[in-house]
Amino acid sequence: MEAGYMYVEEVRKVMEVKARRVRSMNAKLYFQNLEIFRVQEYINRRTGVLDRSYIVNLRNSQHECGSFQTLRYPCAHVHVECALANLNVEQYIDKVYMLECTLRIWVNEFPICRMS
Repeated sequence: MEAGYMYVEEVRKVMEVKARRVRSMNAKLYFQNLEIFRVQEYINRRTGVLDRSYIVNLRNSQHECGSFQTLRYPCAHVHVECALANLNVEQYIDKVYMLECTLRIWVNEFPICRMS
């Protein structure tokens, strides 16, 4: 394993892209517990698409866009929250994406199917 990398490469790449989207969003604390936020996503004004607003609950890993629950790693909206609350976004990546977990799959022997 490369030093410093805990997660599979594809997840790291996706997380970098989502981190860049943070500039087009704004988060506001919804409740004082630093767990529930309202995230305002600013869409390109020239297209005429309205801004979208989402509620994100970090404690329950739930988000109105559905991406956080489905993929089990933070969407761009969670990145915004973590930046506002000074939290490490990687703590919300599911353990199935850790290199250690992924590499364990290849420890098992897979039977070879013989064609007759």
